[in-house]
Amino acid sequence: MSNLLAVTGSITSTVDKLEQKGLVQRIHERQDRRSWRIQLTPAGQELVQQHLPVHLDNERELLSGLSEEELATLDRILRKLLTHLEKAPLE
Repeated sequence: MSNLLAVTGSITSTVDKLEQKGLVQRIHERQDRRSWRIQLTPAGQELVQQHLPVHLDNERELLSGLSEEELATLDRILRKLLTHLEKAPLE
């Protein structure tokens, strides 16, 4: 799984790899035939369900060293970054 998350420089090649492993499938968008929707397959959903509890435990452990005030600050900053990224033009 860690190899799957490595930066490849290409979303397309990452989706190709996930598709080859049977974890996702591409679905044509009816409104725009240039677009694809990527959907988890049952195998992909199962993999997420297997790894999600471990990920959430790691996240809780990572954040456990922060105070409530620090968590609130982190939340505010991450939301601000997300808002900025959502407004940024795609390159």
